[in-house]
Amino acid sequence: MINSIKKGKRVEREVAKILSRLTNCTFERVPMSGGFATSRNTKSCVFNGDLFCEEEPYKESLVVEVKATKEKILISDILNEKSTLNKWIAQSKRECGTADWLLIFKMNGKKTIFLCTYHVLLKYKKIFENSKPTQCSDYWIGELK
Repeated sequence: MINSIKKGKRVEREVAKILSRLTNCTFERVPMSGGFATSRNTKSCVFNGDLFCEEEPYKESLVVEVKATKEKILISDILNEKSTLNKWIAQSKRECGTADWLLIFKMNGKKTIFLCTYHVLLKYKKIFENSKPTQCSDYWIGELK
């Protein structure tokens, strides 16, 4: 059995590499994976979420939350307020403050999926240019390639 903390860190590193490749900017894991901002009581969104980038246009404007799960996540879960997916969306919104948020998740042995608002899809086009996002309720979802 894989340690869930190790699995989460591994998926965060994988996603950081994908985002770095897609944007030609360096994305890195937040020290203590998001707990850094809470422990320092900082108002800056740079260290909120799980990944950060110190380059424009991502610096202090995009909070990336990464989830690794063995649970099966369905698009229809968006319609269920009590679903794990909606809990992750709520966490992403809460942690981003006034910045934009991007939720990325990976189910065991499956593709890496993103979920975001249309505003994020347009503003950070480089991240999504290899994807074919689909609208689902108020959000856009697709495979992060």
